[in-house]
Amino acid sequence: MENSTVTKRLPVSGTNITACLTPLVFLGVLILIALIFTPANSISSASRADDMDVPISIRDLITEIQGKSPDEVTSIIHKRFGPGHDIGSGFRIELWDIDGGVLCYSPPNSPTYKKAGKAIWLLKTTNYLGANLNSSFEMTSLPTKQNHNEYWMGDLKLRPNKTYQFKFPDDDKEPSHTGNPDVDKSWRVNFLRLYTKGKVSVRYADQMTSKTLLENVPDRAKVAEITLTSMDGRQKESFDVVNWTTARMLFLINVRIPGFQIWKAWDNNWP
Repeated sequence: MENSTVTKRLPVSGTNITACLTPLVFLGVLILIALIFTPANSISSASRADDMDVPISIRDLITEIQGKSPDEVTSIIHKRFGPGHDIGSGFRIELWDIDGGVLCYSPPNSPTYKKAGKAIWLLKTTNYLGANLNSSFEMTSLPTKQNHNEYWMGDLKLRPNKTYQFKFPDDDKEPSHTGNPDVDKSWRVNFLRLYTKGKVSVRYADQMTSKTLLENVPDRAKVAEITLTSMDGRQKESFDVVNWTTARMLFLINVRIPGFQIWKAWDNNWP
């Protein structure tokens, strides 16, 4: 019988979804879309539309939708291009073929336009590195080979007062398994499982500060390193902070903690 404190994350499938960049603010399962399908050479924001071959129709759309609500953006897009092809399952993801590229809109997230292996987000947002670090990250197991499920292990909160707390999913009851025996072994010695509270320190990468705009950072660049220290000061673990600009996500990477992913969506996916 499955442990009731473990929440499954079911991956989304569908070949057409490769045409859409999803900001992943709905469910943790959508992380797979970003990892598998987002091109490494994508462009991150509407302000950089000149860096790729963006048609006039999309440039005009970019100008018109700034400062608009999700419903207003929907209305504007439908007025310009008509209803799109909805490929969502339980939530709306509309696609339009436009001038050799694909416009994708999945409200309440910014529309994107992808062409020739590059993509832009059409809404201009502001996400500062420091503010996004002082936030909550989700920890899940990697997908199992048997059924491709992910399991929610807990949330890591990094606080402005330089402390951290790791909370298990269900009333502080620890998940008993991940569906993968190898990952279960890793979980038993996982730093965050053993040391759920402590202090955190941040060291920014070269040319990065707390005021660095994530929108301007190259895709998959290391932006900082955080070190977690247990309450008694005896145990430490460090993580590289990697900015996935194309997916608008931050990842905490540590090769000594196999079988898990720690991530968060950027705070602001709408202006």
